[in-house]
Amino acid sequence: MKRGINKIAIFISMVCIFCVISLDYNYKEVKSEEATPKVIAHRGYSIDAPENTIKAIMLAAENKSDYAEFDVQQTKDGIPVLLHDKSLKRTAGIDKELSQVNYSEIKDIDIGNVYSKRYKGETIPTLEQVMKITKGKIKLDIELKMYKNNYDLPNKVVKLIEENDFLDNSIVTSFDYNALVKVKTLNPKIRTSLIVSSRFNYKPSKWIDIYSLKDSIITESLIYDIHRDKKQIHVWTLNSKYDMAKFIRLGVDGIITDNPQAYTDAIDEGVEEYPIQ
Repeated sequence: MKRGINKIAIFISMVCIFCVISLDYNYKEVKSEEATPKVIAHRGYSIDAPENTIKAIMLAAENKSDYAEFDVQQTKDGIPVLLHDKSLKRTAGIDKELSQVNYSEIKDIDIGNVYSKRYKGETIPTLEQVMKITKGKIKLDIELKMYKNNYDLPNKVVKLIEENDFLDNSIVTSFDYNALVKVKTLNPKIRTSLIVSSRFNYKPSKWIDIYSLKDSIITESLIYDIHRDKKQIHVWTLNSKYDMAKFIRLGVDGIITDNPQAYTDAIDEGVEEYPIQ
């Protein structure tokens, strides 16, 4: 009788071990296909240059970032330009919203000299200018700022991507789900990324290719679920090499950072040096 019980116990133990191994194998199977995540320079190389400028984007390219991320919204006359805030106050010293001015009113304003004399002459660029200058040098992560008067921004950005041959070298990102649906409807080949800042019940969407998640909401199970559905995960905004190493080990697909050099340091030093907590 005891032998029978022992055999059953051994059999159950073996089944449990097999299940654990199988689950671990399956988890590894749905991890990122990339050997290491893409490094995405937040607002360009903003740790060392004025944010959302051509110089910041070119510095990101020179420092081997995979993507330059930047914010796009429209002027009063409908020109897509790079600017984060609704207001021009912080960036250009003008106490007006971008939607209240035409591009001709701001195109020559020096926004670099305030940051550093090294960047004297940097201006607020148009998205088209950025594409012309950076083509072949770095990929673009274009965040749509869907403020007022930006209802047709998705249409204009899609058109610029198509006209400048950036289909394979860009991502369109936004907090606004409907804006991304519009992008995908206009051109299904354009990759879309939904920004998520709070905990959410993940449901895959055919309109979304990438989930750009705040670091504090990411769990191993969420990474598993998203990868299982053949979607990608970008994490924001990481500036510590210790945090980067943690998420590299967890298997995210992209790291958004103000400090791409910290990413390089984490890779060079070996991510195994930093435990997952």
